[in-house]
Amino acid sequence: LIKDSYIGYNTITNFGKKNDGVYDGILINNEERNIVVEHNIITAGAYGHGFGITIDNNELLKGYFPTGITVRNNDIRMNGNAAIFIEHGQAMSADIYNNLLYSANGNYTGVINIAPADVNQSYAGAKFNFYFNTIVAEGTYMAGYYDYTGISNTCTLKNNLIITTAASEV
Repeated sequence: LIKDSYIGYNTITNFGKKNDGVYDGILINNEERNIVVEHNIITAGAYGHGFGITIDNNELLKGYFPTGITVRNNDIRMNGNAAIFIEHGQAMSADIYNNLLYSANGNYTGVINIAPADVNQSYAGAKFNFYFNTIVAEGTYMAGYYDYTGISNTCTLKNNLIITTAASEV
């Protein structure tokens, strides 16, 4: 259990260079609580492959999820993957605000991507707030924001600037 922690003022680049899977610039995982992530520069780089910040869990136990996560004042630039990825019904609360979130060359993904819940998981009771972010999506089928929670009032997207060059409907 990691709680009441701070991740700040880091430069992270070129992660996932092997390209044999998807990697994370910062991974917030399992029962981590009250984590502040701020003032980081995260870039895929010329050879990187993966997500900027992932909020995830690899346990199936109920209640064993990240909660109280704050992601603010970061510059995250990806190439083809989400800048913020919340995975499979495995996080409970996060406030994500005042970030520059960018991704280019993505297909069927979002700069912010909240993946569908796994069979044994649910977003029931979760709350994700996205405020005052600048979200830039470049790519044929790239969206600024994908919400696959399937539950009303789980996500609040408010006062964000979303810019997309996608040719498809987003």
